[in-house]
Amino acid sequence: MVLVGAGCQDSGTIVGLKEVKDLVVPELEITDFRPPDGEMNVAPDAVLAVSFSEPVRSESIGTDSIQLQYINPDLDPAQTEIHYEWALLDDGRSLEIKPVGNLLDGETVSVLLTCDFQSDDEQTLTPASEAFLDNVCYTSEFTVAE
Repeated sequence: MVLVGAGCQDSGTIVGLKEVKDLVVPELEITDFRPPDGEMNVAPDAVLAVSFSEPVRSESIGTDSIQLQYINPDLDPAQTEIHYEWALLDDGRSLEIKPVGNLLDGETVSVLLTCDFQSDDEQTLTPASEAFLDNVCYTSEFTVAE
């Protein structure tokens, strides 16, 4: 419950006091992710799309907030990281993640989003599962078409 009042600073007297409904700040959640987890035959030039329940503050997205990498033990470790560019759209409710260059044919890609994302109301991203490690809020994997 929140109480709102009006008063006079000089006398310290409260002139009016009324009860208003509790202020509810909506949670920040991922409402959609494309390509979906487990998707096969994703185009090598695919752009990843994340939809949020609330607008996201661009300042809350850091270099470690989004991780893209190939899951293949045969690749050299220097080849597993996928470089990308990102952009917020739709007043911060949509995030596009565009890999720099085409994805490798036939490879499985892992996507990890940390909980660093914040809404305009400073709510941090809600984990999609309680089983996630610290500061991991969303994971997904998809396979690139050959």
